[in-house]
Amino acid sequence: LLTLFLCFGCSDKPAAKSEVIQSQHAIVNGEKETDYPAIGAMTVQVGDFYSGSFCTGTLITPTWVVTAAHCIDGGYNRMNGREGAPDETFFHFYVGHRADREGSGVMYRAARVVVHPGWTERGGRQFYDIALMELQEPVQDVDPYPMFTGDLTQYEGEQLLYAGFGVSDGAEGTGGGTKRSKMLTLRRVYSSSFSTVQ
Repeated sequence: LLTLFLCFGCSDKPAAKSEVIQSQHAIVNGEKETDYPAIGAMTVQVGDFYSGSFCTGTLITPTWVVTAAHCIDGGYNRMNGREGAPDETFFHFYVGHRADREGSGVMYRAARVVVHPGWTERGGRQFYDIALMELQEPVQDVDPYPMFTGDLTQYEGEQLLYAGFGVSDGAEGTGGGTKRSKMLTLRRVYSSSFSTVQ
């Protein structure tokens, strides 16, 4: 999940369109990032098994993290056939900038996850791709980023800073585990998604 963090400039734009698009962009070869501590990694840990980062989550209150619904699906897929994970508490929110090295940050265990009830996959298109994770204990010494509730269309065409746990090789999907940031242009905002361009 890419975290849309900072906007530069604004302008008047039309209301959000109703279409939903398929295209996704990852933070590929972004700059290594050690700031923005509220942007952390989604990880799975049960016993000796540690997944490393597989998605990004953003702390929106001391005990709630927002992420993508497909990330939660991916976390469950990682646990297929593994013992010792009877519920969703195997999810963790990792605070730090190097989630590929166990112990280089702080992990907060999930109490539960809540996936948007409209999350489905139809014809390869993903709708309502959002989920929340409640933590068993509050994150200490990190200021959350409150959820944006304004009109995102006003930032269409603007350069925005994205931060998250992306990869260094987009073709192979490798090089993850490190927080990275990159400037991307917000191309269009739709009712259930948005698109970006490099």
